Amino acid sequence: MRGCMTASPFRHHTLRLLLAFALCYALPVWGAEKILVATLEWPPYIGSQLPANGPLAEQSRRLFAAMGLQQQLEFLPWRRVLRAMSEPGPHLAMLPEYDTQQRRNAFYCSRPFARATVSLAQNAHQPPLQWTQLRELAPYTIGTVSGYVNTDEFDQLVAQGTLKTEEAPSDLLNLRKVAAGRLPLAVIDPLVYHALLQQDSRLQAMANEIRLLPHPIGEQGLVICFRRNGEGARLRDAFNTVLTQQKLHQD
Repeated sequence: MRGCMTASPFRHHTLRLLLAFALCYALPVWGAEKILVATLEWPPYIGSQLPANGPLAEQSRRLFAAMGLQQQLEFLPWRRVLRAMSEPGPHLAMLPEYDTQQRRNAFYCSRPFARATVSLAQNAHQPPLQWTQLRELAPYTIGTVSGYVNTDEFDQLVAQGTLKTEEAPSDLLNLRKVAAGRLPLAVIDPLVYHALLQQDSRLQAMANEIRLLPHPIGEQGLVICFRRNGEGARLRDAFNTVLTQQKLHQD
C-alpha cells in the first residue's frame, strides 16, 4: 500500500539509539562490586586452565562489567556448585547451565547467551544406532553426569522411567565406560568430547572405540542462574538488559 512507507536507515538507527539509552537508564547501578559466580571445569566452554577461563567466562565477564560488576569465578565440582547455590552463602550466580524448566523452577535464569549441542556417544563396535524419537532409546542404558540436566524431554522420560540412565561423576568417566563396552550410550556435547580427547591421554588411546551419533538429542541455550530471591531477580533482569543492548549493537 502507498501509505506503508519503508522506514529509512537513519530512522532505524535513531530508534536503536533511543532504545539503548532507555535500557541504560533502566539498569541498576552496583558500582565496581564483585559478584562471586560458581562454575565448573567444562572445556572448551569454560575452565580454570583455559585462556581468559574460556569463551563463556569471557562473555559473561563483559556482560557483568556492563552492569558495573566484576566477575569472580570459583571452580567447583558440579554437585558443589549446585549446593553452593542452594544453601546460604556468598555465591550469587552459577554458570553455565542449560535452559530447562527444572532450572527455571529452582533459580532465576537469564535468557540464553550461548548455545550448545546435546548428543550421544556410542561404542564403535556396535552397529550405528538409528533413532528419531527419544522413546526409541528405551532398551539402552544411557550414561549421564550426576547433577546435570540434559533436555526437558530427555529428563522427563527419565523421571517417568521410560529411559534408563546410569550416573557418573563426569563426562570423562562416561566416555571411558562407553569405550570399554560397559555402557552402550552416554550423553555428551561434541565440543566437550573433542576437548576431553585432546586433554586425556587415556581417552585418546580409546578414541577408536567411540563414535558420536549424528542425530543430537537437542540444542540447548546456555544461561546464567541467579539465586531465587529479590537480589537474584534484579541481577537476572539487569543481565537480560545488557544482553538486549549487546544485540542492538550487533544488529
